[in-house]
Amino acid sequence: MEIEIKGASENNLKNIDVKFKEGLTVVTGISGSGKSSLVFNTLYHESNRRLIELFGYSRKWSSQRSSYKLAPAKVGSITGLGPAVAVGQNLLNRNPNSTLATASGLHPLLRLLYA
Repeated sequence: MEIEIKGASENNLKNIDVKFKEGLTVVTGISGSGKSSLVFNTLYHESNRRLIELFGYSRKWSSQRSSYKLAPAKVGSITGLGPAVAVGQNLLNRNPNSTLATASGLHPLLRLLYA
């Protein structure tokens, strides 16, 4: 399955269309070209928003926090998008025992799942 984005216009993105094939994908480009806007502000943000809405957290949060609103990404449409985990450069530490699970904050959830 592929992820298809149409009309992404977050920050430096100017109404672009992108397709990501299944597998490992690397997003590269010059400084200021919109890499972070595409990956974090569009893909990850929209995936996170959909996941929160799926589990109904947004209704709970919106009733408790009147100013809280989960806005969709600035995009025409995104298809094929599932749950995502984002690991930013600033999250990585120098501990040799760190794993992707500890860096992303998934470690406690995985411990519960497999306990």
